[in-house]
Amino acid sequence: METLDVSNDRAIIGMLIVGATGGWPLVSIKQKGYDYTRQRGNLIPIGAFAGALIGAGCGILVEAEETGFLWLAALGATGGFFLSDWVLRETRKDKTSQASNFSFQINPMGVLGAANANLIPKTNDPRIGSSIANFRISF
Repeated sequence: METLDVSNDRAIIGMLIVGATGGWPLVSIKQKGYDYTRQRGNLIPIGAFAGALIGAGCGILVEAEETGFLWLAALGATGGFFLSDWVLRETRKDKTSQASNFSFQINPMGVLGAANANLIPKTNDPRIGSSIANFRISF
């Protein structure tokens, strides 16, 4: 969004929320059928970070402007993520034991509280949450 010169903060935050919310189910769908150990799962973000550093280093070497530098770092991070995922993933041996689940819930009391704070009952009851929505992904 910085390279596209978007100056509206609400549009930037909205695109960040849409991208993150859309990414979770896509990752869940993509990872079905593969088995990652904890160590391999930790190496994938390190690969993405290393790719971003390589992209940023290439941006410094070619003396790119700020937008080119950001694009090279983003492309490097994306390439590092996919490369490390491709190298580290292992096909699941027992395909019948897939236990991934995506859950999305809306809390009506949280929605009412966002509209008008006086509508939320004043209580210490832990069953009455203050969140508007809840996401849950289990693997």
